[in-house]
Amino acid sequence: MCPIINVFGFHISSFLLFNFLGFFAGALLFKFRLKNSNTEQVRFWHIVLIIGFGAYFGSKIYYLFEEPRLFLAHPVEVIFSFNGSGWFGGFLGCLLLLYIYIHKKEMTFMQLLNLLAPSIPLGIIFGRFACFMAGDGCYGIPTDLPWGMSFPNGTLPTLLKVHPTQLYEILANAIILWVLLRIEKHSFARKHLFAFYLLMGSPVRFGVEFIRLNPILWGGLTAPQLISTGLFLWAGIYLMYHRYPLPAFLPRKLLQAIKTLL
Repeated sequence: MCPIINVFGFHISSFLLFNFLGFFAGALLFKFRLKNSNTEQVRFWHIVLIIGFGAYFGSKIYYLFEEPRLFLAHPVEVIFSFNGSGWFGGFLGCLLLLYIYIHKKEMTFMQLLNLLAPSIPLGIIFGRFACFMAGDGCYGIPTDLPWGMSFPNGTLPTLLKVHPTQLYEILANAIILWVLLRIEKHSFARKHLFAFYLLMGSPVRFGVEFIRLNPILWGGLTAPQLISTGLFLWAGIYLMYHRYPLPAFLPRKLLQAIKTLL
């Protein structure tokens, strides 16, 4: 692929360029949706900065748990470079900071996430294309399939034909983005769009992990698969809770606990 590209005479990392474009595209889509929601625009830059901060440092914390020896051996290099990161760490970091920020404001946490939901697959499309261009190791295991690809010039090169898992995720997230924008026309989906994203996005990542190179963590599953499973179950329970009333015979404390989580 092409880790370094020439833009008007400047040599730029394709990984950084397309990740920046993805962040910019996601922010523009969010700004458009925020404007149409009749919410004060002053929040836009606050939320964008929070997402940027949460994504960056959340991904670094995730990498600390994923590769503790490498992180501790070169902490400054890992923290202040765009190498050494994990998507789920950035995702969870954003959720935590957004929850803290939006607490006790007129917009609820879930209303904010519903506005942000389509920006997530849009950002992933650009992010995975960045990985594809850089050949940074996000590719999959060796394959004999006709569309297998090698990355001899990647930042983590391989001469073997491997699954281009980046392209699989690009296609899947393009479909998810299209579906989200379509189902938003229905009132129930519009009120719970973020949960619908998790319901579609989590199985995609879960499935792709079977042909990626991430190490097994527990029970034959990788860390992203375990996180995807948790998010999928939460989304399913959340949607069922908001679609169907809870049985009245359940203990009051249990009902209160469920309402707090959902």
